[in-house]
Amino acid sequence: AECFVGHGGGAYSRIRLDYPDGPPPDGHPRVGIDAKSTELADAFEDALRVWRVARSEPSPSGAPGS
Repeated sequence: AECFVGHGGGAYSRIRLDYPDGPPPDGHPRVGIDAKSTELADAFEDALRVWRVARSEPSPSGAPGS
């Protein structure tokens, strides 16, 4: 999972969480933090595009985003 934090001026930082050895209880989380940078803008835009597509797909109940 990734989370982006906007700092203005096109700069973002990123927090990453994964379980390289599998999920709990056997696996343990690994957290990565990328410092504020304008170089993360493309990654943020990609993640935002994926999120928007996911939000526009109908849910099993038929209502978008519910």
